[in-house]
Amino acid sequence: METLIFLVGVTAIVVLNALLAFTLGWLFTEVLRLPLNFKPFTCRPCLTFWFTVVLGIVLALILTPYFPGVETLVTVDSEGVELGREIHYGPVRIVVTFGLIGVGILVGFIHFLYIKLKFRIYD
Repeated sequence: METLIFLVGVTAIVVLNALLAFTLGWLFTEVLRLPLNFKPFTCRPCLTFWFTVVLGIVLALILTPYFPGVETLVTVDSEGVELGREIHYGPVRIVVTFGLIGVGILVGFIHFLYIKLKFRIYD
């Protein structure tokens, strides 16, 4: 159940991340022109894609330690007295981090294609 709650929360944050990237892409191409006058900074789909990817990577690095599959190692002495606790991530952290980064890149690509097809001018 904890994993399901975590994944629902991550889905909500990814949607907010996508809306924020879409808004930033619109803002920096339509409202405020950036002084850099070449393709990634003047193309709305390109800029939205890169905003989504960067925000997805930041999101993955922030949320991974809160994944419920993270293990806590307890150190005990010979008498069974607890000496300390430490967090051990193991392979779960790598899989979750790269999974969230992959989701961020996929959402960025979907944004890119959506904007590219939405604003296509037909002859």
